[in-house]
Amino acid sequence: MPLALDGERTTDTALDREGLGELIGLAGHADASVARFGIAMLTRACRTSSELAPHLASPSATVRTALFTVAAKRPDRKACAPLRDAVLAEKDERALAAGLEALAAHADPAADKLARSLMTHDGGLGLAARTYLAGVGALGPAEAWEIARKTLDTDGARAAAVIQAELARNRRTPAEAEAE
Repeated sequence: MPLALDGERTTDTALDREGLGELIGLAGHADASVARFGIAMLTRACRTSSELAPHLASPSATVRTALFTVAAKRPDRKACAPLRDAVLAEKDERALAAGLEALAAHADPAADKLARSLMTHDGGLGLAARTYLAGVGALGPAEAWEIARKTLDTDGARAAAVIQAELARNRRTPAEAEAE
């Protein structure tokens, strides 16, 4: 499994439990630059989000946020049930926002009721709830495109995920998306 960030010094060495634990620890580090490095390494080392599922019960909200962030980048249907359970049990707002993003990446609509209850929240959690609903197709096309427009300036990746989901549902054509 490739572990180099620069793409040149890669190996096909499997990451053992201890190594995965170290990367998870880095991803949840209090120093933001160390945490970003840990998340980058974890994203590079994990092939699927199911590798992270056993760690979603971490007592650290920072670690859970990091794991949800990586899970969103490595969708795997086998991880849906543990992700869903972790998101539905989540109490920390940042971790919950990241968890909703992970469930949207997995196209799992199970948190629909929870997300609808959070839509009116100010800030990141409300936006994450609306983006989740748009991502899983629970909002109408006009609402989904409005979410994509609102997030484009601040979070291009999130906006792109909503647009891609809408295109996959054939609710807009690529030409219409570019014209928006």
